Amino acid sequence: MASVASSTPAPVPSADHKIQRPPRPTYNFSFTPFLRANGLAALTSTVPVCSDFAATGQCPRGRRCPDRHPTPSQQPQHHYGRNNDNYVCKHWLKGLCKKGDACDYLHEYNLRKMSECQFFNQNGYCQNGDECLYVHVKEDSKLPMCEDYNKGFCEKGPRCPNRHVRRKICMFYVAGFCPDGRDCKHGVHLRRGTTTSDKDGDVQRRERVQELERREEEARKESSFRGRGRGGRWRGKRGR
Repeated sequence: MASVASSTPAPVPSADHKIQRPPRPTYNFSFTPFLRANGLAALTSTVPVCSDFAATGQCPRGRRCPDRHPTPSQQPQHHYGRNNDNYVCKHWLKGLCKKGDACDYLHEYNLRKMSECQFFNQNGYCQNGDECLYVHVKEDSKLPMCEDYNKGFCEKGPRCPNRHVRRKICMFYVAGFCPDGRDCKHGVHLRRGTTTSDKDGDVQRRERVQELERREEEARKESSFRGRGRGGRWRGKRGR
C-alpha cells in the first residue's frame, strides 16, 4: 500500500504584511542573463542607495550616478519625522493635521523616539499639557525630589538638579476635617513630623520634658532626704 506523503501548506501572508510590504513586480527580458553574465548590470540588492538622493530626493549626478535611486514603489515614503523625528505633531494628536505624510513631525506616539520634557521633570507639571511636544515621565522620574523644596524653599530655584514637585493642600483638611481621611484625592494632608524642621522641634520638646522630669525627681529626692531626721531616734544635741 503506497504511503501518502503529507506536505505542509505554505503560510499565507496576512493583510498587514501585504500592505506594509507589497509585492514588487519582476521583469525578465531575454537579454537579462547576458547582462548579468558580463557584469553590465548588477542586482538591485547589491547596489547601495545614493545618499544625496535619499536625503533630498535629487542627485546632482543624475543618471551618471553609480548608486541606486529607488523609486516610490521600491521604498516606503515616510516623510514625517524627516527633520523633527523627536517631536509629535500636536495637530495629529487632535486629528487635525492636513499635511498627512508630508508633515515634518511624527505621526505616531512612540515614547522611544520622544525626548523627555525637562520642565515636567523639574516641576512635576507642564504648562503645555497634552499639547507638549515632549514626553511627560510621571512619578518614576529619574530626578530625586528636592528636600529643601519640600521644606518650603530651595535656594537654587530653577537651577536645582533635583525635582521640585508642587503639592496641593486639601481644602477640607485646612477647614478642619476631611471625610475621605487617608484616601483623600483632593490634595495633601499636612502631618507633623514629616519634615526635618518638625522633627528637630519634636526632639527639642522631648528634651525639655526630660529635663523638667529630671529636675522634679532631684527636688523630690532632696525633700525626702531632708525629712529623714524629723521624729526619729537621733535628734542631735538638742534632743538629749
